[in-house]
Amino acid sequence: MEPLARRAVHLDVTDPLASYRDRFIIDDDLVYLDGNSLGRVPIDTPERIREVVEDQWARELVLGWDHWLRSGTRIGDMLGVPITINARISVSYSTTTCLSHSIEVC
Repeated sequence: MEPLARRAVHLDVTDPLASYRDRFIIDDDLVYLDGNSLGRVPIDTPERIREVVEDQWARELVLGWDHWLRSGTRIGDMLGVPITINARISVSYSTTTCLSHSIEVC
């Protein structure tokens, strides 16, 4: 095995994030590197979307906006932890698509 290939195998074996791969729907060997995409679908996302549509949107209608509008702050708080930002300082927002994805993941 060439040194570069050996290094790649070593990095894969010792990657602390490797276990996260099991959290996504992956049924092919495609190396997915598209930077303008939501990426692979997390395994929990289809069920979470069903919950949001059936339990929140369908039942709460406009009354559900209260907790939806606070999601940027809630997500910002979670994102601030790894970079040691105090709670309520960071706010996450983006396009509706990206925000929806963030809500589903959280």
